[in-house]
Amino acid sequence: MRNYLFLATFALTLWAVPSYAQDQQPWNGCWDVVYPESQIGFAGKQMGALFTGEFHDFTADICFDKDDLSRTNVNIKIDLSSVDSKSSERDQTVLGEEWFATQQFPHAVYTASKASITDEGYVLHGDLNLRGVSHPVDVPFSLIIEDDVATATSESVAINRLDYGVGAKNWDGDDSVSHQFPIKFTLKAKKQP
Repeated sequence: MRNYLFLATFALTLWAVPSYAQDQQPWNGCWDVVYPESQIGFAGKQMGALFTGEFHDFTADICFDKDDLSRTNVNIKIDLSSVDSKSSERDQTVLGEEWFATQQFPHAVYTASKASITDEGYVLHGDLNLRGVSHPVDVPFSLIIEDDVATATSESVAINRLDYGVGAKNWDGDDSVSHQFPIKFTLKAKKQP
């Protein structure tokens, strides 16, 4: 009798396992960036003249679920040597020690593990590390999801270069090179299987 009860209990346990596993589906909130269709750009002023540019090389690890913002995890690493401001002379200058100092600090890194919703879209709450200096940076963005493809867009993220010691010695005047460098981006990504 005891053996029968044991076998019956064991059989019921095996029968229940698939049902439990089916209810516990793995979370699928991470995305693979489509780099040819994504861009990180910036704008600035030099001697009062507006210029724009972009960073051609960057990586982005993104986990974001609009229905569960508590699971947000974003890491964006920008290769500063890929800067393109449409002036080779200016690009070479900003790689130097007084500006990005790429030999010592080759990357700018933005990380965020918090997000909130707004009337216009969403905001990432994270930190930007540039030249070894970190400051909190909020990144507002809009989000469009169609099937398994998402497009996140931000038109202006205000960054003050002096907060990170960029050009802080001989170029600290706002009339020579603007202190504010608005960052904008478009990131297109496919949902991971």
